[in-house]
Amino acid sequence: MKKNERTLQMEKNFLKLNKTEGRSIKKIAEIYGLSESTIYKRLGIIAEREGVTREYLLEHPHVEHNVGARQYDLVEPIDVSDLTKKLATLNEDFNAVINSMKKEIRKQEKYLEE
Repeated sequence: MKKNERTLQMEKNFLKLNKTEGRSIKKIAEIYGLSESTIYKRLGIIAEREGVTREYLLEHPHVEHNVGARQYDLVEPIDVSDLTKKLATLNEDFNAVINSMKKEIRKQEKYLEE
């Protein structure tokens, strides 16, 4: 189901309208020409996407996220040849376990045939 433009715009602006401008769900519904229940449902979608409840969104002020200001820890460079060797070793270990399991299955099959 494709969201209509008014609903998409409302989702983008809900927190701004509600927290910054103090608009109620009823007023936001009037602005976008939607029902209050639609606004409340969309608020639930926003809350789910943010990993919180509708009530949390209504009770807590919204803070603009400044993604550009985040500081990230530097990661060490990866030695590809070392990683390749480790993967090869893991692959050998995995194959050894698989072969051992196959041998054990064959033993069990022989035992059941007798």
